[in-house]
Amino acid sequence: MLIISRVLVFLICPVTVFAGINDNPFGGIKSSSMGGMVTSIAFDGSSSYSNPATMTFLKKNYIDVGINYSSPKSIFLMNTGNKYYNSKSNSLPISLFGVYKFTDKVDLGLAINNIFQNNISWDESWAGKYICISNKTDVQNFQPTISYRVNKKFSIGGGLMFTMYHQQVAKALNYESVNGAPIVNYNLKGSALGLNLGLNYNEKKWHLGLSVRTGLNYKNAKGDATFKNVPSSLSANGILPSGSIEATSSIKLPSVISLGAAYELDENWLVTMDLNIYNWSNIDSLKITTTNYENCSFNVKQDLSSSYAIRFGAKYIQSKNLSIRGGFAFDLSPVLDTYVNPAFPDANKFTYTGGLSYQFKKSLTADVYVGYSDIKERKEVKNVNNFNGTFKSNALIGGIGLSYEF
Repeated sequence: MLIISRVLVFLICPVTVFAGINDNPFGGIKSSSMGGMVTSIAFDGSSSYSNPATMTFLKKNYIDVGINYSSPKSIFLMNTGNKYYNSKSNSLPISLFGVYKFTDKVDLGLAINNIFQNNISWDESWAGKYICISNKTDVQNFQPTISYRVNKKFSIGGGLMFTMYHQQVAKALNYESVNGAPIVNYNLKGSALGLNLGLNYNEKKWHLGLSVRTGLNYKNAKGDATFKNVPSSLSANGILPSGSIEATSSIKLPSVISLGAAYELDENWLVTMDLNIYNWSNIDSLKITTTNYENCSFNVKQDLSSSYAIRFGAKYIQSKNLSIRGGFAFDLSPVLDTYVNPAFPDANKFTYTGGLSYQFKKSLTADVYVGYSDIKERKEVKNVNNFNGTFKSNALIGGIGLSYEF
């Protein structure tokens, strides 16, 4: 779960999961059913995002739309024996991809998807309310793309990423009253540009790919902080505001390097492997600053290291109309033990996926996949604010889509 949890307190698009700000490794529904992003070979229009260079080896034009589902669940068991569950936080991100053959050697593409995502929510009265009650973040991507086939084996491609960042965070303030603790809700938005570049090489039954997505820097994310349950005595004394106040933040998201290989065992079988490398090492904190009220600011320190994910997938063509897919992925957490936080209870993750495609007509195909992410148990004894205990998370994921070729 390569989370931006690692950054923020977070694709993308086919699903992502899970309990923290995550890079979304899922492209189209087909590649999602094979463990995540497939960098080395194009299946449909989603190649405009997964690796722009692969577009030019598609034989037709494609339009693909997908609706994805994720249902994460986190449990926190305190050292005192108390157990807490995160609230239901299902999400249904939608993706749209397209590829158009402009010439024999040039393809144009478009990707509209969610590339980072985080969705965690605890009860307002839970024991960790002074650290985090909820943290919801997503980054939407709008990416025009172009690819050029240098020769029969090699191609290059790239896209300009226009991204929009939105984060909503809530926490309680340590001023108890008869109505409970005051709660502050932060709502921030920002935008940033990035690049998505790729190379693709094909040699007989082998397909090799490299893609690089640059980091995203939201230097001036802006919004407001609103409050509830504020005692009149605190607002009268100027300790807490009586209404909303301005809030700002600077957020960085990591660059991602993906290496992929695919091999055609025969005319029916294809196997794939991808390695994703995430540069979290230059991301060390999330800080939301509020105007004139430092006691209402939000600051989460992170001690992050670069991490990786490895993905395996397979496709079997069962008949002219039916293809079956499966996959497995392992994600290494970049969050070190001393900085795990209920805003993003990150840990190493194993994901299992499967799906199929059925071609109804010559030009229309329906895709579906389901999956399960097992986010390993993580016991912390040096946690933030001495809030020690054990986190355990998992998630059900899935998606359906339609692919139209012409």
